[in-house]
Amino acid sequence: MSLIDSLRADPKFNANNSQKWYMEKVKELTGGKKTITSMQMLAMHQSQLTTKIMPGSMYSFVYSPKHRDTLPLYDKFPLVLPFNKDATSFIGLNLHYLRPLRRVKLLDDLMQFAKFDKTGNPKTLELQWTYLQNVSRFPDVKMCVKRYLNGYVRSRFIKIMPEDWVMSCMLPTSNFAKGKPY
Repeated sequence: MSLIDSLRADPKFNANNSQKWYMEKVKELTGGKKTITSMQMLAMHQSQLTTKIMPGSMYSFVYSPKHRDTLPLYDKFPLVLPFNKDATSFIGLNLHYLRPLRRVKLLDDLMQFAKFDKTGNPKTLELQWTYLQNVSRFPDVKMCVKRYLNGYVRSRFIKIMPEDWVMSCMLPTSNFAKGKPY
């Protein structure tokens, strides 16, 4: 059972729960720890692992940047909405660079770019830099845009299903080296 399935199985769960409830549930599932390690997440989401990313979806993965020694800080387990990729890298929004409630707010703002399935649920986001760079509409985007080199990805990608995006934004899975962005 994945972490998100475990959270949903709790009878106290509902979409309006506070971050405090998430934190308490995460501590319960991780033996009292306040964070979830990347290895725990990978182990809990075996069925959602993939080697490829598609722009407009959400992913978590283990990353070790090429210039980690000179970067002021970096996230070793990013939560990314990729919007551009080429043969050697991809660019995306790492939501961990925002506080959890701001992540949810940005995700809500980005829903205007969602493609929906036949039942009205979001499938993907049609994100393009020409839309995202509008700072007046998306002030938090600038600090979240990161380029990831394929050769420095250290795990398979956990593909997060759209119905789990908000919950994933709230989970304490960031793993920053050299400090925190907030």
